[in-house]
Amino acid sequence: MRALFPDAIGLLLAETVLPKGPSDKLLEEGDMLLKVNDEYVNRFIRLEELLDESVGQLVKILVQRGFDEFEYSIKVGDKHAITPDRYVHVCGARFNTLSYQLARAYNVPVQGVYVCEQSGTLLSNLTQFRFVPA
Repeated sequence: MRALFPDAIGLLLAETVLPKGPSDKLLEEGDMLLKVNDEYVNRFIRLEELLDESVGQLVKILVQRGFDEFEYSIKVGDKHAITPDRYVHVCGARFNTLSYQLARAYNVPVQGVYVCEQSGTLLSNLTQFRFVPA
């Protein structure tokens, strides 16, 4: 990689692998990305382009973990399909499906219900619970 990208100062690493996501049980935190669809990649912009072009399709990923290389075929998900587009308002509180962004922040699967606004009669009952499994 240094020979291919002499001006680069680092590689792309897997930072978070969401439970029950497309790469769960395949990628591990700290895996170094080498190739996507047989193309060497070392910048986020190119990675995003390749993933955007492949939504709903399989991409071939080559990563290095320690001294070993692993190749996986992973289906690229559609972030718009898992982005909440409606909510329910009950007794002053608002609920929506859990978003990718929150799932990533809490490292939980993208599933279930999220209490996005606590209010009214449900306020005291929901202060300890934010995620409700589907």
